[in-house]
Amino acid sequence: MQKHVLYILIFVICGACHVKDDVQLPEVVSETIVLPTIKMDDKYQFFVDRFLDTINMAMADQACPGLAITIVHDSTILALQGIGLANEQTRKPVSTETIFRLGSVSKGFAAVLTQILVKEGYLSWDDPIIKYIPEFAFRDTEQSDQITVHHLLSQSTGLPPHTFTNYLESGKDVSEILHLLEGVNTVANPGEICTYQNVTYALIEEILEQATGKPFEQLLQEKIFTPLDMKNASTSCDAIAAAEMRSSPHQFNRYEDKYMPIPYNEKYYNAISAGGINASINDMQKYLQLLMGNHPEILDVATIAEFFKPNVPSDYERKYFHRWDGLWHNSYGLGWRVFDFSGDIWAYHGGFVNGYRAEIAINQTSKVGICMLFNASCGLPDYAMKVFFERFSQDRVCRQEQL
Repeated sequence: MQKHVLYILIFVICGACHVKDDVQLPEVVSETIVLPTIKMDDKYQFFVDRFLDTINMAMADQACPGLAITIVHDSTILALQGIGLANEQTRKPVSTETIFRLGSVSKGFAAVLTQILVKEGYLSWDDPIIKYIPEFAFRDTEQSDQITVHHLLSQSTGLPPHTFTNYLESGKDVSEILHLLEGVNTVANPGEICTYQNVTYALIEEILEQATGKPFEQLLQEKIFTPLDMKNASTSCDAIAAAEMRSSPHQFNRYEDKYMPIPYNEKYYNAISAGGINASINDMQKYLQLLMGNHPEILDVATIAEFFKPNVPSDYERKYFHRWDGLWHNSYGLGWRVFDFSGDIWAYHGGFVNGYRAEIAINQTSKVGICMLFNASCGLPDYAMKVFFERFSQDRVCRQEQL
């Protein structure tokens, strides 16, 4: 145990942040929730504290209004904080209960819910989509007839990437778009490669409703939100707009030379499973606890591991390789991206919608997870995740956990 007491940790921040002279530092709220499971001598605490120091400095450089962050190690909460402002105009600070939109991080929830219902016998991962949605068809009906629930949530239907996502973002319901798939040619066989989708991913809602006879929103509440005590989680624009502890979306205003609040909108609430969940960072640390295997009454560790298996390659999506040096072998699991970052295997997903950003990542080997929620589409999310992955791979304590 003594060997963990002294070690030298050298942090090299690529493109180190500097504070602009004319930028006002964000107001910082640091609210740490202390639970019986917290161990302040956790071997990751030094690593986490240094990372949080970097994020606080970067907030000023990026002029990002506000964020919320949680980092967990198994059942230990290492960080649970709100930083900056929930609304630039009202100057209300971010707290651990402030609600953000998750965007595509919602996809992981859909996979978890599906796995729970598979476990309960309502459906199978190998069920064909036409069992629940008979009108589901591509131009090549022989291929579309082969598409299963597993293909939907592993993003391996074979359709061209982002097929009709623009229609979904314009407000059309998935049922209105479905018939358009009949004219689409595929670019790969089912289960061959990841071709990222929002429309077909959202079909899981209709499938689960058909299988159980209950609305998708009710299933999320009964199977995930309530059992995990995710009190702030919701699935509508009205819910976040009416919440007292809401975070406003922000966009950079050239005239004000800073990020300013913008209106809420309905984008992706017509496809909750693809991008329509709202939650606080306190909700998300509870979600991470589930994914660490600390709620076997909901899902056991072996079942959870199925989400993070690299089902299909997605190396064609070069944006992540440009974003983070050190990333290799990008794949898609079930509602999660899976990649190798400098020798460490991470399950990851990002989310972007209406001025919000969300980032979540889990290292199963070390049982370390992080989630960050932002109320502006600034450069900080990309930078923060890059620093986190790099620091984790460089830190001796983190690396020792991998051996």
